Amino acid sequence: AFENAAKADAASPLPLLELGRMQNDHARPREAAAVFEKALAILPKDDARVQDTLMQLGEAWSAAGEPAKAAEAWERMVALAPEDLEVRRRLAQSCADAGQSELALKHLEFLSTHAEPSERAKALQQMAAIHSAAGRTDDAMQALERAVRGTAPGNWLRAELLGEITRLAQRTHAAGAMEKRGTGQGGAERGATRRARRPRCASGHMDKRARRQREPRAALGAAQRHVELGNGAKA
Repeated sequence: AFENAAKADAASPLPLLELGRMQNDHARPREAAAVFEKALAILPKDDARVQDTLMQLGEAWSAAGEPAKAAEAWERMVALAPEDLEVRRRLAQSCADAGQSELALKHLEFLSTHAEPSERAKALQQMAAIHSAAGRTDDAMQALERAVRGTAPGNWLRAELLGEITRLAQRTHAAGAMEKRGTGQGGAERGATRRARRPRCASGHMDKRARRQREPRAALGAAQRHVELGNGAKA
């Protein structure tokens, strides 16, 4: 029915928009994307439906396994409204859901410096989750520390952030301990070899790698000091 309506009234984007949604509902993302492109060609540039259509276009291309085309559609949204924080939030979530973590981080970073203080902390929390999932522990810790500095003592989010820092530090410490012990056949021998290759210096101080294993604890201590000193902008 919508196909016939689109043919009968080629100047109207409405049948195309409905047809695109129907194609999405029936798990035909490529067909949906093609229809949304046709609708965008008809819609006036200042039409309020343009942003939603671009969002749906990006989601359709992402579902079709075309991440580059999805990113292009979403970037068109930003070009139309670069300062719109709601657009950035929607894009960050859509990009993260689509597995485009680097693009999601780009929009979250914008939110972390332009949104209200409480929203900045949440954006940084999301950034930390993305970094942690990718194995970038240092980047995750830095994002969480930035978030802590931006929240006031007693704020519920601050306590949550400190808890995440604690868990991240514990996981990092546990991973370091497992590496030190060695795993699998010959793990003990490999662990002994690594320890033999990392002797303490003449003054008795730990070597650089051992110090790095303690950095998460230091990061946690720094975050806790932020609570006491109340540094940074407060949510």
